[in-house]
Amino acid sequence: MFRMWFSDKDILKLGVVTTVAGFGNLMIGPVLTIFMIDKLKLSLLFIGFLTSVYSVTIVLAYYLWGKIIDKKGSVYSLQISFLLNAGVIFLYIIGQKWALILSAVFNGFAMSGWDLSWFKYVCDRTDSSEKVQIDSGFYYNLMGIRGVIAPFVGIWIMALSSIKITFAISTVIIIIGFFMAKLLKESTAYRS
Repeated sequence: MFRMWFSDKDILKLGVVTTVAGFGNLMIGPVLTIFMIDKLKLSLLFIGFLTSVYSVTIVLAYYLWGKIIDKKGSVYSLQISFLLNAGVIFLYIIGQKWALILSAVFNGFAMSGWDLSWFKYVCDRTDSSEKVQIDSGFYYNLMGIRGVIAPFVGIWIMALSSIKITFAISTVIIIIGFFMAKLLKESTAYRS
């Protein structure tokens, strides 16, 4: 399994690109919550409402992303997802309730596009369900690793500096992932 992960350069590049952008995204997870409660003094009811908006957007956006990915490709769609994800941070900095609602929509749309894009990228490179399972396992392992490390890094940076600097660093990391995605190439080898 490990040999297959490291022998497929396209999937390895996908892993690196999504790990970089994903690290920036996961870094601010706990920081956003602290920002909403401590700095913006939002009620838990409003935060619950934002979570509902995010969840509904994800469900609805899968349909739209399916069309976009089929038309524009998985790499393009992944890059747009990264940009939308970075935009969420700017909306939080505005700090108004309307901006937070818009950020929940952006974030839901970005996450569903991200999810469908990487999976389409994997599926386009194989004609074997076993290879899809192996490549998906690689992706989810990387997600787990960054999911364990990134939130603590975000809190550590916030403790050393400030929330806004943590936001800025996170945004830069996500944008680096956006530019790194140019390393990925669309594949038409196994499309039906």
